[in-house]
Amino acid sequence: MHEASKRLKEQCQHQIYLEQLHYSEIEEKYKKVVEQLHEAENKLKERENDIYRLKESMLSRPEVKLQSDMHLLLLEKNELERKIEAVSKSKVHYKQQWGRALRELARLKTGEQEAAKVRLKRQHDELEHMKLRYLAAEENKVIGKERQELDLAKAEITKKLEELEMVRNQTDLNRHRINDCCDENRNLEGNYGTEKSRIAKLIDERDTLLQTGVYTTEDRVINELDKEIQHLISAYR
Repeated sequence: MHEASKRLKEQCQHQIYLEQLHYSEIEEKYKKVVEQLHEAENKLKERENDIYRLKESMLSRPEVKLQSDMHLLLLEKNELERKIEAVSKSKVHYKQQWGRALRELARLKTGEQEAAKVRLKRQHDELEHMKLRYLAAEENKVIGKERQELDLAKAEITKKLEELEMVRNQTDLNRHRINDCCDENRNLEGNYGTEKSRIAKLIDERDTLLQTGVYTTEDRVINELDKEIQHLISAYR
């Protein structure tokens, strides 16, 4: 048991020694790598400085400067082309939106026009209906007025006919009286004053009819009275 423990302890110590040796080697390698890294960094800085000086010297040449300017112009050109393409896409999109807006506006206008046509037609029909009713009312009014005027004219004609009939009756009566007077005058020459009075009465009757305004000298009644008066006057000459 003691021997086995001793061997195990020795093995552990040997293993620790090997690990320490391996660690020392690794640490040594790490230091070398760090040194190499520092050297590489220094060389890189030197190379970068060399490259910078080389670029500066190259840029100072006209052809290099021209090439650099061309490169910048090319970049600006590409940027402008990119902006133009974006603007063109926006323009196409705007045109599409504008076209849709115009179509929608046209559709709304068409709808409004149709609605306006319907309203105008309805108003026109209402006006025509009102016009027909007005004309019918006016026609009825005119017909009523004409009928009233016709009735008045008929009444006036009837009145004139009645007056004419009365005048005719009176004329016949006067004619009989005149004839009687003429017979009496043929038999009695001394009654001239009485017949003269009858002539004056006929003249007065004729003048009265003319003064009413209903009759004129062209009316038959007035002509008959004139004939009777002239006949009596002629009979006594």
